Amino acid sequence: MSHSRLLHVETLVPEYNYSEDEMLEACIEWVQRTNNKNIIEKSTSIFKNTGIKRKNSILPSKDVIFSERNFDESNALYRKEAVRYAIEVVDMALKKTNIQSQEIDFLVSTSCTGLMSPSINAYLINEFRMRNDIIHIPVAQVGCNGGTSGIIYVDHLLKSKPNSKALMINLEFNSNTLQYNNYNLDNIIGTAIFADGIACSVFENDEKKRDSLKVIDVFSHHFYDTQDILRYDVGTTGFTLKMSKELPVFVAKNYLRIANQFLSKHKLSIENIDHILVHPGGIRILESVGKIIGEFGKNVNSSIKVMENYGNMSSATIMFILRDVLDGKLKNGEKILMASFGPGFVANFILFEVEI
Repeated sequence: MSHSRLLHVETLVPEYNYSEDEMLEACIEWVQRTNNKNIIEKSTSIFKNTGIKRKNSILPSKDVIFSERNFDESNALYRKEAVRYAIEVVDMALKKTNIQSQEIDFLVSTSCTGLMSPSINAYLINEFRMRNDIIHIPVAQVGCNGGTSGIIYVDHLLKSKPNSKALMINLEFNSNTLQYNNYNLDNIIGTAIFADGIACSVFENDEKKRDSLKVIDVFSHHFYDTQDILRYDVGTTGFTLKMSKELPVFVAKNYLRIANQFLSKHKLSIENIDHILVHPGGIRILESVGKIIGEFGKNVNSSIKVMENYGNMSSATIMFILRDVLDGKLKNGEKILMASFGPGFVANFILFEVEI
C-alpha cells in the first residue's frame, strides 16, 4: 500500500506582535469595565497563568483587539487578511519545495475563525493558476482539530491517486473574534489563550520519496453525546466560545487509552514513540497529558514551546508544533504521534515515521 508523505511545513504569523505584559495589561483593563471584583480577580489570575509569552494578531493595536465590533466588521477583516496571508504562505511553501502550482492535485483548507463563500481555496486556485480539475475541500466547524482533520482528508485523497500532490492550509485569526461585552468565563479563557497563525503543508504520494515524514496511519475517535464539552455559538457579534470546565480532565482521562488503542493496530504503544505532539488547548491540558506520558519517559516539550511563543492558534497550532520537531535533529525510523481534540467531541491521531 502506498503512503502519503509530508514534504514540508511552512508557518507564518501576522505582523503585529504583543508581549505577555502588553496583553496582560490590555486584558485587565478590559475586565475592569465590569466593576465586578470577583470577575476581575478571577480573570486576572487566568491571564497571569496562561504560560504564553507572546501572541500575534492581524489587528494593529491592543485598542483595536479590545474594541466593540459586529460580525459584519470582523468577518470583512477576516476575508481580507485570509486572502493576503494564504497567498503569502502558499507562495513560500511552493518555493521551498520547488513544486509548481500546476502539480497540485488536492487542496484542503481549514479555519474556524471566519466565514467565506467562495472559500479561500477559490482565491488560491485563481492566484496561483492551479489546474482546472483540482479537487479542493474547505474544512470548517472542527475547531482546534482542523490541522489533524486536514491531514486525515489529505491522506485519503492522496491514496486515491498514485504520484499525486496536495497542499493543506490552516488559517486562523482568533484575536479577531473577541466578544467585547461578554465576560463569562469561557470568553475570558478564550481571550487569554487564543492567538493568530497560518500554516501550509505540502504532501505527496510517492513511494520513492525520501527526506519526508511517512504517514503510517490516521485515526479519529468520536465520543458519543459530548457535543457540549466544546462548541461555538454564532450570533450577531460573531463566535462565542462554550467550553465545559471538565474539558482538561476529559482529555487527560482519555488521551492514553485512545492513543494506545490506535497504536496497538501497529503493535506499538506510547513507549515506542519518539516524539509526542499534543495540541495545546490550554496549559492545564498540556500539564495533564505531560504528567501521564512522563511515566513512560516522554514529554510534550514542543507543544509547550509553541504555546509559550505563539498561544493557541486553533487549527494551525499543531502544524507549528510539528514544524518545531522537524527543525530538530530527527533520525531515520523515528516515530511521531500527533494528537488534537475538537468540537464533537473528537480525538484525532496521526502516526508518522521519519524517512531520511
